[in-house]
Amino acid sequence: MVGRLRRVRTLAIALSALMLPAMATQANATSAPPPSVRLISSSDAAVINLYRNGRYEMHFSLYVAAAGGSFELWRQRTSYDDPVTLSQVVRDSGGNVTDTLPLAGLPESDASGRLPAFLTAELTKRNGTPIKDVSRGFCPYDWQSERVDDSGPSAPTFPNFCWTSPFTRGMVLGIDQGWSTQARPSLGRHLKVDPGTYRLTVSIAEPYRTAFGVAPEDAAVTVPVSVVKGSGGTLSARQASDPASNSGSLTERASAPIGTPPDSALPDIEALPAWGIRVENRPKSGRAYLDFGATAWNAGPGPLVVEGFRDPASPTMDAFQYFYENGEPVNKLPAGTLTYDNRDGHQHWHFKDFAAYSLLDSSMAKVLDSAKEAFCLAPTDAIDLSCSTTARVASTVMASDSGITVPSVTMRLIPTWGVWNVSTPN
Repeated sequence: MVGRLRRVRTLAIALSALMLPAMATQANATSAPPPSVRLISSSDAAVINLYRNGRYEMHFSLYVAAAGGSFELWRQRTSYDDPVTLSQVVRDSGGNVTDTLPLAGLPESDASGRLPAFLTAELTKRNGTPIKDVSRGFCPYDWQSERVDDSGPSAPTFPNFCWTSPFTRGMVLGIDQGWSTQARPSLGRHLKVDPGTYRLTVSIAEPYRTAFGVAPEDAAVTVPVSVVKGSGGTLSARQASDPASNSGSLTERASAPIGTPPDSALPDIEALPAWGIRVENRPKSGRAYLDFGATAWNAGPGPLVVEGFRDPASPTMDAFQYFYENGEPVNKLPAGTLTYDNRDGHQHWHFKDFAAYSLLDSSMAKVLDSAKEAFCLAPTDAIDLSCSTTARVASTVMASDSGITVPSVTMRLIPTWGVWNVSTPN
């Protein structure tokens, strides 16, 4: 662990334009294949809840991720009298355009701007007998986008929408390298089947497979699906990788440099005194519990950023701490594990080993340690905003509240803010 120590053990701390220019194709027979897309899933099963009149809810975590680099599409027209064309733009590591690939023969988009009939969801009996299949459009980037590794930018660079107006002349769509977008497959507005176990296959449809050069192993995901009446059923994180039933897996690993960060990038985490201390007596069990609140705050100069990536063979995430200067990550270090707490009242991701609490007697000898060892990180309490003008507005949204099947989770504690943790017996 690297960083400053402050009375507690700590982890490493101290649109597109209205008109896009026409680009000449620069073919290079020896160059690598252009970036593509792939289907990935961190759950090994799906659940469908049936309600009255054929209404249903499908719970299945599926994402479309960039493969081989940032996947970038341009939709444009030279004038309002010209048809809209779609092309794939290829860039080098410096961001310079090296190729533009015309994409002909694809379905025409509507006002939503999505790629029409991009995904096909097929429900079959366990013996393969078809029951229903439905195609659905797809927007390469929306609000539900997640990182799959840190090989790309720390934040998305493409517009978070696909829709266009009647006067749009140029639109950019895409998925950044290292990122993915939730697919949201559908079986139509209504579904009438009996409760039971079926199979669900979601695939990237033709002609997109050929046009985007999608590898066969990346083009489809098949999982068992439990159909139940009303609410119920359990959607769990992937416990084991099964290539036969699910070809999409989060196997890419982070590529940012591992190394000791400069002091200017270190957070400085300080533990504040416990407060709201009370004794809770539980007559039924005959036990007494000591409840209290505790806050740890970041005195800077750097933010505390912990990001976890899904291991396809485990329900946990490998965590890394990232160090930033001028808004860009400069180094990272392994930082333990993120685990999902599925108990009532939790249902979110926890970062293990962030803090430890001990009860001492009057002689300062340890009596016992708190059993709580995993926490959420988010700026919940303003501690000293007078020392910074750049961190006075902070989102208190817990990134850890993402579902159990997401491919990654990012937790942040920015300078001048603290995170409130509570130690209770639940």
